[in-house]
Amino acid sequence: MSRFMQSISMLAPMLLLSACGSEPTKLNPTPDSVTFTYEDNSLSAVTQNAMEYCSGLGKSAKMRNVNEVDDEKVAIFDCV
Repeated sequence: MSRFMQSISMLAPMLLLSACGSEPTKLNPTPDSVTFTYEDNSLSAVTQNAMEYCSGLGKSAKMRNVNEVDDEKVAIFDCV
């Protein structure tokens, strides 16, 4: 198999996975709160990520707000 074909066969699965959706993106993490952007059906993943983040600070995550800004969903959690 040529080097080009090997490269294509290695990249194809990664491209397919990235097309399926993306992980929530953490924005503005502080000791008191964390904000995530996410896709339509991944609020549960965002909540899990917030729980893990706040847990690392010895706190629990409490959802403050969920809204849409410029066609992007945003969830804000307080670490309490």
